[in-house]
This record gives sequence, structure tokens and C-alpha cells, in this order.
Amino acid sequence: MVTYATLWRLLARGSGAGRARGALRAWDWWERGSEWLWPIRPIPGACSGLLRIRLARYRGPAVRLDDGTTIRRGDTIGHLHLNNAVAAASTPDTPWRLQHMAVEDLRALAAWLAQQQGRRRPVALYGKTFLGHAARRVGFSSSPCPPTPSSLLFRFYLHGLMVMHSREGWRRMQRGRVRCAPCSEIWMSTPELLRRYGSAS
Repeated sequence: MVTYATLWRLLARGSGAGRARGALRAWDWWERGSEWLWPIRPIPGACSGLLRIRLARYRGPAVRLDDGTTIRRGDTIGHLHLNNAVAAASTPDTPWRLQHMAVEDLRALAAWLAQQQGRRRPVALYGKTFLGHAARRVGFSSSPCPPTPSSLLFRFYLHGLMVMHSREGWRRMQRGRVRCAPCSEIWMSTPELLRRYGSAS
């Protein structure tokens, strides 16, 4: 019987620490191509560079967040992206290191968004991740993605990125709860971001 970790060993073929080999070359090509098609920018003033952002129009159904903010079709939202290379390099330090880095970047993001006006300021921040439990600790709401074929495929894609960027390569899939965690959607309204991480806080 082929285990999930063994499947990744066969696919990865020596990938790890930012190197893509075997089938994971396709992950590397897609990551580079998608960033060219949909540019992701660093957060101005962020020290760690763990989080990056892309502003876009929201295309889904209306969403009401816990603080009362409603996101409607056509609103500007900020898609947050984890810098996988930075995350992989920092993970061995301490389980709390990534949380500390995320908080630093969210403070920088709050300072930048406080200066934006009109449609240049997103209504809310959004992301997809299998680190939903960690996102909740820094103020995001988190809910599992519906078990659709696209969300399952996206979860598989995220695991491939983890294998490619981790120092352990495919062995990363042998331990931890991340490989068993569902893919989650995370949200935080811009007013909530400013309340938690703005200069007034």
C-alpha cells in the first residue's frame, strides 16, 4: 500500500529547500507563471516578508464577517499570500516564530492601508491555507473550504509547495498535523485589521 508520504517521495525525487525536481517542477513553473499573470507585491515596510498581497475584485457571493463587514461582488479585497521560502527557512527556529513574523507583517500592512483611500483600500483580507488554526490566533476568521474537486486539488498543490520549500523535502509529509489539516478560507476585515494592528492599538 502506497502511503501519502511515499506518494510525495515518488513525486518529489529529491525536491526540497527551494529546489524543484521530478514532478514538482510543474509546481515551480505554475508558481512563477501565476505570479507573472497576477503580480503579488511585498507589503510596504514589512520586515520579514512572510506575507505578500495582491489587490483584486471580489467575484464570489456576498460574505458577512463577524464584525458586521459585508463583502459584495466587485469590492476590492486583498489576497494574502504566504512567502513559502521565508516560511520554510523560519519554521525550524520555533513554532511561534512564524506567528511573530506574521504579526509584524500585519502591523506593516495596517500602517500601509491606513494611508490608502477609496478603492485603493480593500474592504477585507482573504486567503486560502491549511494553517487555519494559526490564522485564527492572529485574528482571522477561518472555515474549511467546501470539499469540492477544486479545493481538494488546491490542497494537493499547497502540499506540493510545502514539500518543495521545506528543508526536509518529502519527509515533511511524515509528521505534523498540517498534512491532515483541511484547506481553509480565512478572512479579516480592514477595520478589524486596523483595530488590532493599527497605530492606535
